[in-house]
Amino acid sequence: MAERLRPPLIASEFAGEASGIDANGKGTFLIIREMTFQRYPTKTRAQIEGELQRTMGARKII
Repeated sequence: MAERLRPPLIASEFAGEASGIDANGKGTFLIIREMTFQRYPTKTRAQIEGELQRTMGARKII
């Protein structure tokens, strides 16, 4: 399907944990901060949220 549709590829150094993030499909994301900060201890909250906005279209992060 991706070959046929050719969606844009968005590179990121971030990887989501299977149970550490959830989204409602309307721009609201729920993240477990402890998991995120354990995986990326040198990143700030603003950097993590900015990456979710850039790569996944997050508009509200809880």
